[in-house]
Amino acid sequence: YNIEVKEHHNYFAEGLHVHNCHHAAAETYMIIFRRYRCWEPDGAQLLGVTATPHRLDNRPLHGTEKAIFEEVLYDMPLGRAIREGWLCDLRAYRVAASMDLRGIKKAGGDFNQKQLQERANNAADNELAFTSWKKEASDRRTIVFCTGVDHALEMAEVFRHHGVKAKALHGRMDPDVREQTMSDFRSGKIQVLTNMQLVTEGVDVPEAACVLLMRPTQSWSLFTQMVGRGVRTAAGLLDPLGEATPEERHAAIASSSKPDCVVIDVVGVTNDLSLASVPAILGMPVTDMEGGSAKEALRILDNMDEGVRAALFRRPTTFRGLSADLTKIDLLAELSVPEEAARATPFAWLKLGEGEYTLTCGSDDSESKRQARLRSDTLGAWTLRLTSDKRDELVNLSSYEVSDAFKEADRILRLEFPGVSVVANARAKWRSDPPTEKQVHLLRRFRVDEATIAALTKGQASAMLDKQFERKGAKR
Repeated sequence: YNIEVKEHHNYFAEGLHVHNCHHAAAETYMIIFRRYRCWEPDGAQLLGVTATPHRLDNRPLHGTEKAIFEEVLYDMPLGRAIREGWLCDLRAYRVAASMDLRGIKKAGGDFNQKQLQERANNAADNELAFTSWKKEASDRRTIVFCTGVDHALEMAEVFRHHGVKAKALHGRMDPDVREQTMSDFRSGKIQVLTNMQLVTEGVDVPEAACVLLMRPTQSWSLFTQMVGRGVRTAAGLLDPLGEATPEERHAAIASSSKPDCVVIDVVGVTNDLSLASVPAILGMPVTDMEGGSAKEALRILDNMDEGVRAALFRRPTTFRGLSADLTKIDLLAELSVPEEAARATPFAWLKLGEGEYTLTCGSDDSESKRQARLRSDTLGAWTLRLTSDKRDELVNLSSYEVSDAFKEADRILRLEFPGVSVVANARAKWRSDPPTEKQVHLLRRFRVDEATIAALTKGQASAMLDKQFERKGAKR
């Protein structure tokens, strides 16, 4: 029974059904799990459901001995939901504001809320946000996410000053007034609803066709929840149990009263590359969507050569660049060790995509064709696959931070693959030698042009062949 909602309750026989289970690591949840002996062989079964499985504190939800859930049974990322027509298309705009996020302290893995509001709630940026909204979404019902109650109140006043019916929703309001405000927004009496995290979870507002983000965050869960308020399709449009194809669902959405959602992301000055963004939560190597269709960008990426797509993750582009500049990618520049690996390990890991890396580990007297594959799943848990002519083993790592995952993988590789410290070192002398005849022969088989081959070192040739083998699924 879900006490957080008024309808659509779920019942789960002989077990516990946990909504928004990314909160499950909290002690208030753990008390209930222990009470029903969820981790005992004869205890209650435990099923968790969430649209946002990331946790800022990195407490493991699955994959380790102390984790809450044993495994991920099903995964539907936001990008896939848009691809398959379960959510409406998304058009995102990035707006550069004057707020300076540098130096703000962190609390619970995200910005300190008080300091963030002090920086973000300023007249210039509030007016800039309104101007951007007026240009891109003035005819849409809009939810504005702010940094605090005062910020929400002031943003509502900015909209009202310009003649737009707007109201702030906040925790200081009487519950009946809050409910009436939500009702007025759904009915259209209010066009703009400003708030500070009151409509991030457990709220279904398909009437909202624009989300204005004035609350920078490092939390992918919070960011996804905010964007998620706008990408629900028009009420009653889709039958979740029906047999419609993705193409039929896309057509229904396109001809509906809400074909897409506009997301306006107001971004401050920062050196922090870990800020959540629309392209990031969609798994796209794009820095600025420029108002382009997310569905179209995902289609382009899906049809792209895997080698080029992997290269884009090293060199993110804009939406227009995604279509126009793919042929200009410098392949040689993409063969270097990615920055996140170089900071944590001496090994020459090669990035294949978001959260996926490979490492050639050479051979020894007992086994050859040794290879390592490091991958992160939806919940941030890492696995290391070790393969050779004698083995294919999968190791669950205890790390949740990417730097820790590289370090843990390195320790395992040194134990499992003797001599790997020499062979796989990014600064090994052999990497600067000319490519071998065998490498040149293989590169020609993969139709790499002669000018590129002539410019390669032995190490670069090795990295390029790794990518070609991964892309083609060929045997080494």
